[in-house]
Amino acid sequence: MIRRFIGCLALIFAIYVTGHCQSNQSDVSDSSYNYDSDTSYNYDSYDDSSYNADDTMSDEGMRDYIGDTSYDDYSNSDNSDSTLYEANQLLSDGEYEQAKTILDNYIYDDSTNADGWHLLGAAYDNLGNIDSAMTCYYKAIDIDPLLACPYRDLAYIFDDKAQYDSMNYYLQEAVIFSDAPESLYYDLGYSFTKLNEDDSALTYYYKSLDYNPQNKDACLNIGAIWDAKGYSDSAEAYTWKVLQIDPYSALGNYNYGQLRAFKGDTSRAIGFYQLAYSSDTTMARAKMRLGDMYMGMNDTANARIYYQEFLNQAGSDNQEYIDAVKAKLYDLH
Repeated sequence: MIRRFIGCLALIFAIYVTGHCQSNQSDVSDSSYNYDSDTSYNYDSYDDSSYNADDTMSDEGMRDYIGDTSYDDYSNSDNSDSTLYEANQLLSDGEYEQAKTILDNYIYDDSTNADGWHLLGAAYDNLGNIDSAMTCYYKAIDIDPLLACPYRDLAYIFDDKAQYDSMNYYLQEAVIFSDAPESLYYDLGYSFTKLNEDDSALTYYYKSLDYNPQNKDACLNIGAIWDAKGYSDSAEAYTWKVLQIDPYSALGNYNYGQLRAFKGDTSRAIGFYQLAYSSDTTMARAKMRLGDMYMGMNDTANARIYYQEFLNQAGSDNQEYIDAVKAKLYDLH
């Protein structure tokens, strides 16, 4: 899930950091996502481990992937509001209760300050009081509809709630009003992904690459979309770029293994699946794919080993594959 809290004061600026960029878009067509099935190699596409809501999605902006929420550092050029600056620093340092206390008092004295309401919302957000956080964000927007940060943080809450229409709406508003819209392009692309709007997702993933060509998450998701659309060469190019950026990317290696398997390059597919699992030993599905590879090579001994290891490790997120693997194991006995 995309989740990152950043204070956004009129005189306290920072860039929201999420990598993004645009390469030449070579292949375009309409189709829907086609994920793994039990009988064919349809590549698991998204790395939601950064966005970690889905076990094969990718995004440095997603809260479950990045772990604890954090604030970027700010500089206050004229220090015109020392109280808000202090509160923002406390949020950056993870002192959420102390920040909330200061901001409660600040709002009591000045209830018309949009920045104060936004930061108070961020304090509540980090403390897990989502209803109060949303109330504060809405109040900030009511006072100053041009302030981008409350829109963005509302979008992240709606992402957590799996309300992707609302997430998308508030991200689009944030992009309109942000001084650094390029920092939100990846997240906006992700929101379109969650709405199954592939072409719009591609547009913003490419825009995010213009901003940061090293954004491996954007490359991964672009590759996944092209694969789902049936353009394997484009899919392979962008997935390979992930591995150029990060050779140990578990999802990059897994997806590239899927692409090689589809092209019948079994030996290389095995290598990439093994790299995927060595990079992330929780990726049980890589074990299943290794079983598939060895089964295709009529190496039933290794197939049995990997299928059994998959079953020993697979959790509820792999439930759709468990019965199929059990059937394959049964056939091997």
